[in-house]
Amino acid sequence: MKFGAQNACGKLSLNGLAGLCSRCLVIVSNDTGPLHLARAVGTATVGIYSGSHYG
Repeated sequence: MKFGAQNACGKLSLNGLAGLCSRCLVIVSNDTGPLHLARAVGTATVGIYSGSHYG
């Protein structure tokens, strides 16, 4: 990475998050809203999914 990671938790509106996602080349995330938002604005994504151990 050219720059270090930044923690933006709780610092962006939904529109701000969409804008940030649209400027990224790729987003790696667990299965959450921001992952789907990134995909919706056309950013390449890598989703991390985990099966449950229940039952």
